[in-house]
Amino acid sequence: MALYIDGMIACNSREDALRIDASFKNLPFVHNLGDPPPYVDEQRIWWISITPKGIGYGVPYDSPDDRASYAPVRPGILASLYEHLRACTGYKLALFGLEVGERFHDMDEDQRCLLGGVPMPRDLTTNEGLVVSEETFLSVENKEHFERFSMGYYWIARTDGWREFDR
Repeated sequence: MALYIDGMIACNSREDALRIDASFKNLPFVHNLGDPPPYVDEQRIWWISITPKGIGYGVPYDSPDDRASYAPVRPGILASLYEHLRACTGYKLALFGLEVGERFHDMDEDQRCLLGGVPMPRDLTTNEGLVVSEETFLSVENKEHFERFSMGYYWIARTDGWREFDR
């Protein structure tokens, strides 16, 4: 079995999705072969899927030894993705982590909630690393979990060992 670090970004428009997608695809550590192009869902939300290449792309996770060898590298990969996201605008929400895309795509209707009009799994509403636009933040019930991420964005700060990357 392998686990994947990936991310999902819900964008305001097709143009925003293409611009943000291109900015991530130009990073040397982001896999761009096989990632789907931006796509629109039934709520007219434009989505981007981001997958880092190398160790972030298909990490062996079968044994405790696999997990232990991977643990020191994961925070750096995630920190790099979030650091790049700080400079992006034009999205409603974003989340990076282990198999985030699976959690967004494999939802039953009763597992979903709307956050700022964006469908997402209920268990992600308090997930570390969730970044939301200021507009989306206004619809969040538990605002005390969030702090400023960048201009116009808030997040539930990650606490898995790389707070030194926060600004």
